[in-house]
This record gives sequence, structure tokens and C-alpha cells, in this order.
Amino acid sequence: MYSLVLIDDELWALNDLRELIDWESLGFTDIKCFDDPSAAFESIRNDPPDAVFTDIRMPVLSGLDLIDRCREKELKTLFVIVSAYADFSYAKRAIENNAFAYILKPLDPAELREVAEKVRDRLQNDFNLLLNRTVRTLTLQALTSQNNNFENIPSEIKAHFNAEYRILVSGSVPEQFPGIWTSVYDDLSVGICPAAVDLPETEQKFGISTGSDQILEMPGKIREALMAYYTLLFYGLPDSVSYHTGRIDLREIQMLRELISEQKYTQAKLQLNAVLSQAKANVIMLDEITFFYNSLLLQILSVKNDLIQDIRPFSDCFRLFGIMRNDANVYGSLVAMIDNLLPNKAERPESTQDTIRKIVRYVDENYNQDITLESLAQKYYISVSYLSRKFKEIMDDTFSDYLSRKRIEKACQLLDASELSISEIGMVCGYPNCFYFSRTFKKLIGVSPSRYRDRGDMDEE
Repeated sequence: MYSLVLIDDELWALNDLRELIDWESLGFTDIKCFDDPSAAFESIRNDPPDAVFTDIRMPVLSGLDLIDRCREKELKTLFVIVSAYADFSYAKRAIENNAFAYILKPLDPAELREVAEKVRDRLQNDFNLLLNRTVRTLTLQALTSQNNNFENIPSEIKAHFNAEYRILVSGSVPEQFPGIWTSVYDDLSVGICPAAVDLPETEQKFGISTGSDQILEMPGKIREALMAYYTLLFYGLPDSVSYHTGRIDLREIQMLRELISEQKYTQAKLQLNAVLSQAKANVIMLDEITFFYNSLLLQILSVKNDLIQDIRPFSDCFRLFGIMRNDANVYGSLVAMIDNLLPNKAERPESTQDTIRKIVRYVDENYNQDITLESLAQKYYISVSYLSRKFKEIMDDTFSDYLSRKRIEKACQLLDASELSISEIGMVCGYPNCFYFSRTFKKLIGVSPSRYRDRGDMDEE
């Protein structure tokens, strides 16, 4: 698992260092031994090992000089000094060169093993930290881009990661679960788990990728697991979901497009319900649902109805999930768009006023979420400009002002009745930025949140 270089100019001491403990059982499976420090340096420079155990006093190139040269090359190798000299100047220089440990000869097997275990644990910890950062980067990339970029995988991971694995995604890091887990967001965690290990029984739900033994496939596997996880949330399924490549029958999509083109809207809605119901039964992945949605949207937009002129296809399935959240909303939104195609407004099942009232109820219930006029227009399939104009007309208030007041009203209630900090109240009310929360609060209420809370304390006195 880890590579190791052992250096001592005296062959008997080098053999002693090699045979005194079972290095392989500690995870050091690639071991090179050198009695020539210059040859050792060339090997280390060309193929940096994870760890080096080296004597100090050697001809031509001392152990400390060897470490100096390696540090000049900015190698990340861990160095352990093995010496018969308990000289403070040696120890001081070793510390200055960030040597990991200093062991005195004659070697004690128990002490050597203890240091070797500490080196292994440090290497494993460093690897896990690097892997966590890499997984987080690749996950964020998968959520925001179509690119599966293996260039973001550090060489250290490529060198050590050779086991078959699968990616799991869940809402939190599970307890006593195999693998290495990374918390990406408060409600999103990613795990790299051995493919051969059976997952423990748990009520926690996971999105699970297909297996692979290729580290360069990790970006794609993370995307698979994310898609499986958001698919199970999208359908509201009770069990974990494994990624698969099932598809909606293209003939079904074509039939829907033709029904819309022929203005057979009632039949189109019935067919839409049948297709989405079958998709849920077959747990069709979110990327396929996005393709299905975009296909119908383009057909509907071809009618050029002015009420939905600002609507655009979703660029990514995670974007669709962020707006729609579930299959019922996808169905409702597509039906609303089809209804907007009816030539007679009186025939439409829902008036603009009804839609605005529905939007207001949604805002009242979800004011603490990241709600924008654009996301609501996308969700309810009316143009941004039309929604803005009609919201102001019906509510006698702009959307942004209405949302701000709703949030600040809730903040006032929490300031009066809870012991949450100012920043915590801001977060609860939809303001992750404490400064922006305080500024908005003062703008609407006239005083800062802290002064408002102090006022309540003075009233009690």
C-alpha cells in the first residue's frame, strides 16, 4: 500500500533495519533498500516514496544532507532518522528539516515497530484528508458542471487507490459504516466504499453508483451516486437507489410531442400522467426525466405562447431537482404549460390570480429557502416579467419586498421568543449572510436585531 526506502551504508545494519520487523504487515508493500546514499537520492528524486528511514553518518552524502536535497525538491516524503549518535545538533537539524522521528541504534524492535505504525497512521491520515478534499471538489463539480474532470485527482491518490469501490451519497455521514466519508454540505455526504463489502442494514437511504476499480472514473461515479440519491428524493422512495441506465421509451415522448403539436391537449395530459407514473415505477434516473422534460418544453415553446416566453430548458438534472423537487411538481408544471396553450383563457383551469395566490402560499411556507423570482417563474411556468408585474398588481407589493417582510416578521418573533444567536436567527429566516440580515432588518424595523432584542429585555424590566 505504501512505498518505503531504507538507507544505511553498512550492509549488516541495513539488513537489520529490513528484517527486524514485518514491514509488509504494516502496509509497506513497496520496499527498496540502499547502502549507497547517492543512489538512494536518485531513486527518491525520480520516484518519491511515502517514507524514508535513513542513517545519518554515511560517506559522500549524509542522511541529513539527503533530507536537505529532498526538501529542495519539495517532496512530501516522511523522513525518519536512524542513528547511533544521540547528538543534540543532529536532532536539532533533523527537526529543522521536519523529520518525522529520530530513532537511536541499536534498534529496539518494539520501538521501531511503534515508529513505523505512527508513520503509517500519518500517511493514512494525510491520504484520507487529501481524498476528502478531492471528493468534495469532484462532488461540487458534478453538481455544477457536466464535465467529469479526472485532472482534479491528485497524483498521490492515483498512486495508492487501486481497490474496487463504489460511491454512496446520503443526507449525512452514517455511523459505523464502511469506507471514507466526506461531508459536502450539512445535508449531503459522500462515501467511498469497498465494492466487495456488503452494506449494513440501516434505515438511512443512499444513492449508490456502479462499481469500478479505476480511480480516473471517480468523477463519473460520484455523479452516478448523486443522481441516484436525488432520484430517490425526487420520487420520495422508501429505499436506497442504485444507479442504472433505464430510459423512457422514445416512442412515448414522440407521441406526446405529436399530441401537443396537434392540439390534443386533454389526451396529452393523460399520456403525460401515464409516462411519469411508469417512470416512477421503473425508478428512471433524474437525467432521463430532465431529457423528457426538455423535449416536451421545446415542443410547447414551439407554439410560442407569450406567457411562457422566458422559460428555458434545464441545463442539468440537479438544476431541475433544485426547482421542481418532486415528480408531482414536474407533472403539475407541464400540465400548467399545456393549459397555457388553450386558445380561450376562460377554458384554462387556473387563473393568473390563482397562480399568484399559490405562489404566495409557497413563499409563506418556504421563506427560509433560497427563493428567487426566477426560480418561482420556472416552477410555475410563467415568464419572469409577467410574474413580477402580476405579483405587484395583485399583492400591491413587489416580490422582493414581500419576501423580505415575511422573513423579518419571523425574525422578530424569534428575537422575542428564542435564545438563538443573531446569526442563527438569520440562517433560520433565510439569511445565511449575517451582515446582510442585520442590514435588511434595520432597513425594515429601524433598529438592528441586537437593539430590537435589547428593547424586549428593557420592556420586561
